[in-house]
Amino acid sequence: MQMQDVTTKTRARRRDALPAHLTYHDDGCEAAPRCLACPLPRCRYEEPNGIRTVKVRERAADIRALEREGLTNDSVMARLGISRRTLYRTLKVTR
Repeated sequence: MQMQDVTTKTRARRRDALPAHLTYHDDGCEAAPRCLACPLPRCRYEEPNGIRTVKVRERAADIRALEREGLTNDSVMARLGISRRTLYRTLKVTR
């Protein structure tokens, strides 16, 4: 009886598993031309608000890196080409 339970478990398939004999198209998104070549750490379709959330996080990381270099807010805004409002809004959302 023990042997049968183990065999059943190893043969069980996930309900959401995709069939192996189908060809899937990798069309990518606006972040990358192909999903397998995507630079994002997590798929934009898995993020709440999609690519917008990803872009805000990237912008926040850029802002923080420039602040660590000692740049002022005005210098950060000029370097990234963003407004003061965008700078503060990005920092508020990510803190």
